Amino acid sequence: RKAASRLFVPQAIEAEGQATSPEPADTVDALGDDTVWQLDFCSRPLLDERGKKKWELLVCNTSRTFEHSEFLPNNKINSVVLRDKLAKIIEEQGGKKPRKVLYFRTQLQTIVTRALEELDIKAVASKRCFSIMTWLDERVETVYKTDPGYDPKASTGFVVQEAIPKDIKDALRGEMWLFVQ
Repeated sequence: RKAASRLFVPQAIEAEGQATSPEPADTVDALGDDTVWQLDFCSRPLLDERGKKKWELLVCNTSRTFEHSEFLPNNKINSVVLRDKLAKIIEEQGGKKPRKVLYFRTQLQTIVTRALEELDIKAVASKRCFSIMTWLDERVETVYKTDPGYDPKASTGFVVQEAIPKDIKDALRGEMWLFVQ
């Protein structure tokens, strides 16, 4: 399959025979920070002609005025391929890089951070990737379930992940307790 990108550009709308002017350019900023992208790079419940799971790269901005989806074979999952795909997306968007890219799958930390570091983009692990999570929910119904390769038994990364525990600073450790009135 070919990659699909969609960029929403407000158009003039005719109302009662009169054309209205397009929305102001700052409307996009009011909807969300478009210099922050969200990324998901994971296997899907879709099987290719070899019976192997397909992987998909999803990239969008916070307001979802820009969306990019692309399926990849499972033997092309590495930081070099991801870097090249992201560089191509940036080029298609006029060469403007995002300030940072949010991702929520901790299993992909090495691949994502390595690819983004090579592009001089900050990678941020975050559970607040609401735009891409909403888009994923939509794609389950509109894309994956309608695909002839859909296999509901194929396990995917659609599981809630617990945060990885981190050591706390010594100053925050409670080693002595006092009861105060």
